[in-house]
Amino acid sequence: MLHRVVAQLRDAGATVIVVGGLQDQAALRTVVNPDPDRGMFSSIQIGLAEAVASGATVILVHPADMPFVRTETIRLVADECVRTGRAVCPRYNGKRGHPLAFPVDVARQLLTIPALTPLNEAFAAIGLVRHELDVDDPGVLKDVDTRDDLPQ
Repeated sequence: MLHRVVAQLRDAGATVIVVGGLQDQAALRTVVNPDPDRGMFSSIQIGLAEAVASGATVILVHPADMPFVRTETIRLVADECVRTGRAVCPRYNGKRGHPLAFPVDVARQLLTIPALTPLNEAFAAIGLVRHELDVDDPGVLKDVDTRDDLPQ
């Protein structure tokens, strides 16, 4: 799944890809959360710090367990973020999905929030409002939790 998501991000134009929790992955910037018990947001912050240090202007947060998002959708979300300067996420059938794109200034603000903060509370703390972009891609909602979630 990870290789598929990374390939989709590259095909969509991502130039720096940070993968949390892995080591020794060729051609990827990898980061490891030394204390993953602090929660998901602490892992995201570690990746955000790496992305900010890389000079990125737009950050995409895309879970590795969501390999069904179309490359075109990733590109649309990123392009809308660049065009509007706002945080953008796709919406399919009225439901918000992934990936989430936001300007690097948002990442800098998120790095100031305590690591134990739940992600939605961190967004609220900085006043982040996600612009929802309607897409025709059910993959923005589909994650893989078990083998049964994979196509047969």
